Amino acid sequence: MHTSLILYRQATKNDAQHLKDIARRVINTNYVPFLGTDLTTAFIESGMSDQEIDEGLANCTLMICNGQIIGFAITNKDILHVIMIDVPFQSVGHGSALLAHVEEKLFLHYKCIYLQSFKDNVLATQFYLTKGWILINEEEVPELGKIMFQFEKHKTITDSNFRIT
Repeated sequence: MHTSLILYRQATKNDAQHLKDIARRVINTNYVPFLGTDLTTAFIESGMSDQEIDEGLANCTLMICNGQIIGFAITNKDILHVIMIDVPFQSVGHGSALLAHVEEKLFLHYKCIYLQSFKDNVLATQFYLTKGWILINEEEVPELGKIMFQFEKHKTITDSNFRIT
């Protein structure tokens, strides 16, 4: 059995290009099915993806597996803004682990947290719903002709939160 050592750390400026490369791979692979090739290519070529990483580095958590950055999450206060797992590492539980880690960090400061996802991104919607997120709203993005889902998740108190001394 192969075991992986997973670590989390704050991103630094030196990580920016690697994160941009991961984002391009994930967007090119995962967004084409619901955005189409033209919108996906336009998004990457616009530089908006790179800009989101540059602007989010101060609030970016890296997921490192056996010394290699395999994913990241960017938060903005109580919002999970971006979460991505590099393509070769998807569908084996890393996304669930990174999401749980980020949720735990956010719930230290907020009772309710939020995220958005494209309505047409069925895989992401199913993923968030199975992780306890609640769909609370949908809103059209006119410039894309697409609908965004808004999700929220409330902090829950579990037995593990309590200790009798």
